Amino acid sequence: MLFNSVIFIVLFLPMALAGWFLLQKLENPAYAKAFLVGMSLWFYGYYNRKSNDNIPSKELIVSYYQNKGADYAAEQLQGYKNTQLMEVWGEPDNFLSGMWGDIWETNNTYYIIVYYDSNGVVEHVTVRND
Repeated sequence: MLFNSVIFIVLFLPMALAGWFLLQKLENPAYAKAFLVGMSLWFYGYYNRKSNDNIPSKELIVSYYQNKGADYAAEQLQGYKNTQLMEVWGEPDNFLSGMWGDIWETNNTYYIIVYYDSNGVVEHVTVRND
């Protein structure tokens, strides 16, 4: 959850403030503290890691592929939808024929080949240098 998100401003913040002030009026302030701990867990646990803001750049994927391996590079994109990649990286430079996949070129040197499942969700990533 982000501080400028609608769910934070409309739901989380009013609930946290109202709960805190209401529970402070009770005789035992431990209830208010426990409530804040619970709200904190919700806040940090709610964050959507598969948002467009978290998609690594094409150059970073190439760096991951070279330095940390193919599996690590693939993990960074797994779960994202093809539409999300297109919003962040732009239209692909090429498409795979007969398969669900896109090809993006980086700096005229490397090609990132992204394979999707039938729902358009990233399954596998390959980086080539040819």
